[in-house]
Amino acid sequence: TIHYQQFLETFFIGFLIIYAIDFVIGLIRYKSFYMAYRMISLDQEAYMYDDVKNYLQIRKRYEWLKFRP
Repeated sequence: TIHYQQFLETFFIGFLIIYAIDFVIGLIRYKSFYMAYRMISLDQEAYMYDDVKNYLQIRKRYEWLKFRP
């Protein structure tokens, strides 16, 4: 559901573009497929707040921006 909120904030196509760009930057920076995937900013928010039950109620819009590489 965190990704769904991100989809809404980025108008769906933006999510895919940001995801791909973050992944490519990660590949260049970390030279590791696994690390590139783990460091995608959109996923970072999801990993960090996955266990917070009321996160969607307290979440600020564009929260994933603070995880930008």
